Amino acid sequence: MLVKQHATDVTKLAVGRLRPGAAVVVGVVLVYDVTRIHTLEACGIWYQRVLEAIGAPSLPGVIVANKIDLRERLVVNRQMGQQMAGSLNMPYFETSAMDSHEIDAPFVGLAKQLHG
Repeated sequence: MLVKQHATDVTKLAVGRLRPGAAVVVGVVLVYDVTRIHTLEACGIWYQRVLEAIGAPSLPGVIVANKIDLRERLVVNRQMGQQMAGSLNMPYFETSAMDSHEIDAPFVGLAKQLHG
């Protein structure tokens, strides 16, 4: 519960600072923890809050499944992540920050969206 609350507080702080016309947001990287389902569910909520805060209908972005090295603790499967990515019209990536597995790929994917 503490982790969930902390993530919510950080999101409120970040999104609370966004005001229409006051910040330039060109893209988003939505990261969730494959061992915690609520982090995937929060991705859609956070994305909508950002859109509302900046007054935009959509933004380029990527959705990233992190901690894929923790296979024995997996709660969010690939299909669930891909479904969320599809509903947000974003590419899906899998990473492991612990193993440095594919950690550059989401940023390269976002850069390609932004710069062709």
